[in-house]
Amino acid sequence: MGTDDLHKKRRNPKTGRQLARNSPKQPPATKILIVSEGSNTEPQYFKDAKKVYRLHAVVVDDRAGSAPVSVYRRAKDLSEYAKNKGDAYDTVFCVIDKDEHAGYQDALERMRMSGFKAITSVPCFEYWLLLHFTFTTKPIARTQKKSPGDVAEKQLKEKMPHYRKGMSGVFSELEDRLPTAINNAQRAHDAAKSGRTDNPSTRVHELVCYLQELRN
Repeated sequence: MGTDDLHKKRRNPKTGRQLARNSPKQPPATKILIVSEGSNTEPQYFKDAKKVYRLHAVVVDDRAGSAPVSVYRRAKDLSEYAKNKGDAYDTVFCVIDKDEHAGYQDALERMRMSGFKAITSVPCFEYWLLLHFTFTTKPIARTQKKSPGDVAEKQLKEKMPHYRKGMSGVFSELEDRLPTAINNAQRAHDAAKSGRTDNPSTRVHELVCYLQELRN
């Protein structure tokens, strides 16, 4: 083989595998765990958001049960399991309703001590959905037969008659209204803080904005 042939061989373009090996490594995606109470409404909402935003490193768990403290315990178990495997979550979110749960404050304290971010809604998640349609800070209280959560759901159905707990596609259906909901939620949060109350209020917009930042 002559010298010219050797030079030609050296000038051959690199293969795709060689280029990939020499390219700068992509930073690993931020790994997020979202644990929410119930097995329907909130998990469906965030699974939908994960799909729309294409967030493959976001894990949405729907096996926590219905009490805030059970959400904390489930988040703790999953977080420790991942950590022991050497694949810890960067951030853990606990999505809970206050409604009439007796262990609500205790669960909040446990989440704070564990470094989990509590995404609360008072009285319930349906208040966040209601803010997609209207702004209200009127306290949502129990009636004779309905819990505060039931009252909030009834108010939502006046704006969204086909709404049912656990229905899929809510995030996608309301996505165009997200800017309104985020603005209303922040206003409600500020009003609640100013009035030294939490009824009504929600922090779901904080998690939604966080997911939007991950998408970008």
